[in-house]
Amino acid sequence: MTVRNTSVVVAVVIAAVAVALYKFYLVKIDFQGIGNVLWYKLIEPPLPPQPVHWLQNWADKSSHLAALGIPTDQIEQTHKELPNILFILADDLGFNELSDYSFAPDALGTRLGADTPNINSIRYNGVNFVQSYSGHSTCTPSRAALLTGRYSTKLGIEFTPTPPFLARFASRKRGADEVQPIFHEEFFDIAPHLHNLTLIPRDKAMLADYLDHAGYHSYFLGKWDSGYGPERSPRKHGYDESLCFPYGGSLYSYFGDPNLVTPGEFHADLDWILAASLGFFVQHNDGPRFQPDQYMTDYLTEQGVSLIRQLAAKNGPWHIMMAYNAVHNPFQATREDYNAPELAHVPAGIPRIYAAMLRALDRGVGRLLEELRATKQWDNTLVIFTSDNGGAEYTGVSHINAPFRGWKLSLFEGGVRVPFFLQWPQGMASSSPSPLSSKERDVHAITSHVDVVPTFVDIIDGILQRHADPAQSVASIVSPQPEHLYQMSSMDGFSFWPFVQNATLSDEEAQAFTYPAYPAERKLFWRSGHYKAMRMGQWKMQIAQHPHKVWFFDLHRDPTEHHNLAATVLQLRNADDVAAFCRHHTSREGEATEEEATGDALCHVYATMMEEDAQQVPPLWHPLSELPLCIDNVGGVGTTLKCLLKDEHVVIPN
Repeated sequence: MTVRNTSVVVAVVIAAVAVALYKFYLVKIDFQGIGNVLWYKLIEPPLPPQPVHWLQNWADKSSHLAALGIPTDQIEQTHKELPNILFILADDLGFNELSDYSFAPDALGTRLGADTPNINSIRYNGVNFVQSYSGHSTCTPSRAALLTGRYSTKLGIEFTPTPPFLARFASRKRGADEVQPIFHEEFFDIAPHLHNLTLIPRDKAMLADYLDHAGYHSYFLGKWDSGYGPERSPRKHGYDESLCFPYGGSLYSYFGDPNLVTPGEFHADLDWILAASLGFFVQHNDGPRFQPDQYMTDYLTEQGVSLIRQLAAKNGPWHIMMAYNAVHNPFQATREDYNAPELAHVPAGIPRIYAAMLRALDRGVGRLLEELRATKQWDNTLVIFTSDNGGAEYTGVSHINAPFRGWKLSLFEGGVRVPFFLQWPQGMASSSPSPLSSKERDVHAITSHVDVVPTFVDIIDGILQRHADPAQSVASIVSPQPEHLYQMSSMDGFSFWPFVQNATLSDEEAQAFTYPAYPAERKLFWRSGHYKAMRMGQWKMQIAQHPHKVWFFDLHRDPTEHHNLAATVLQLRNADDVAAFCRHHTSREGEATEEEATGDALCHVYATMMEEDAQQVPPLWHPLSELPLCIDNVGGVGTTLKCLLKDEHVVIPN
């Protein structure tokens, strides 16, 4: 059967099921969403593979530095010192999936995943941020936070947009002993469709906007997920060129590819519906959709390698965002990766497919790093590797976020703690008190994806100041145009560069190091409807309405969130109990009992959380579904496994 014929069969089945549900069960159907799937599979399928020609409209940006006040005779040297920036973003990568962590092997001590030597090398050639957090626990809001330096909930981006037909499917009724999802039928008719959503307004600056003012050429490859359509594409947000797919997911190859291994009898329902409804295409510079000629991870890698090679012959700094969709489902791996001898010990089905997808990702990272060396751009390229959020429970792989509890969607550490590695050989050698050795150096400060933009601004502004005419002040790249909303004060993040500069300190010194602009008690806030969390120094609070519960942890003593102090020390069950307790609680000076000290900390964090919550804006759209998620075991959102009422769980709006 041809690829097109297979797509036709899938599309017809989807349409038939929709009509049957509507006619016989009087279920409201997302005809627009299903119509879009049918249209793009039947009427306007992607073109066959097309060549990609990079740098066709490349233009010198030296004038950008001159506009900031850099003397003409200093522009060339300034360009040489500004680092290239290669940002590698994985998708739904579990904290424990990188082979250097290995917190939860099986009973025989065998790793149940792929080795990741290339990703690990960034850590060993640079620094490891041991307390790094994502901007949110799901894809779209997390990426908004990373690209703007602001909490996504200050932009109204609180949830990942979900087509109504998929939200209804995920909210289907469960067994009597299971936690039930909630479907908001009242929002069905007003739910916006992806094509109508403007996620990040154009007047809210993003990473590439700032870099453009310093003369950078910026390129976006992979999963955009920050707006749909040509008026909301990367090129409308500062990127010079893009090769991307706009949505939150993509197939890894065409439907029916014989060289692809898919779950088959191991499949989860969510994985099947994604595979049936998603497309396999990219767009170059908002042009027509076309199919890649390789497995998606390999294709993006080879295009990134080609771009790095071509940029080596150009003047001026560059930034490449490599936004892989690996290892997000649908679970699809090349047969070569799946059958690799080093994965033979991984259980067949989704666990081995997942490991094979990670193997392809690590191979891609290695290819990018090799090209930096081959083109002599290694020393002055700043490389970051991270993931947009924690690993998802619908992988069915129980250990991916170990040692932390929770999954993607949840605000437990497993949902928001992410790996974050940085290397910059030239910058670290020149800025550190002594050169970094090959041994990894750890940054112990609490850091977040909202810190990325402020950090790049800090690094670039520092270089610009070195080359300024002493008689002139140099404009920051944050606010080159006063009428634009580019003020640093609008960001929620802080530069983590001072911590990198002091990465050679001893562990004890590093943990005590801070700098004047960095708050003595760092706070991070997340919100997903009624479900909210705050990390504040050593403390972390979560509150939810479904179930009506509060969690309060001392992460210094309990980094894996197993001891809920709100319940065990203070006998508080939920946010109402906390509010009542804090209305009558008085902080005590001097020595305090454990109960008194815990009460002081809880009320301080709760008050700060409520203040931060009030500063957010209403979400741009209402979530159609609230999905049950078990915290400690696989089951609830997208697997056939159960999330039982007796299990600790949260029902999460999205």
